[in-house]
Amino acid sequence: MYGCKVRLYYSETISNYTWIQIHATKPFSWPLLRLTTLHNKDGVYDHIWLVYMVGGEIDSERRWIDLGKRPKKTFDFKVFIHKNRLIVSISGVEKFNQDISYWESYENYYKAGPYFTKKR
Repeated sequence: MYGCKVRLYYSETISNYTWIQIHATKPFSWPLLRLTTLHNKDGVYDHIWLVYMVGGEIDSERRWIDLGKRPKKTFDFKVFIHKNRLIVSISGVEKFNQDISYWESYENYYKAGPYFTKKR
């Protein structure tokens, strides 16, 4: 389980950034999970988005889930996998719970810290 207190800052000049991933090491290097903050996605402003792969192949669909407005203050955050369930909670509220048994055979690592990404 990875959990911590985080604060996601707003920037006038940076329209989006990723701040945590669960990343595969083998057989390819793509993230199962990515959490990102965007100024605007589909007319939704300043929200946290969860992006995850719905299958275990490199070309699997990526789905975008709106986790809500970016909190302006520090908040608790947890992401963990238990019995093939990927679970994400923000401020003690479960926001995402998904079966990821298709990912069971992959080696993974957590990647935390802000970095800039392309808007998709």
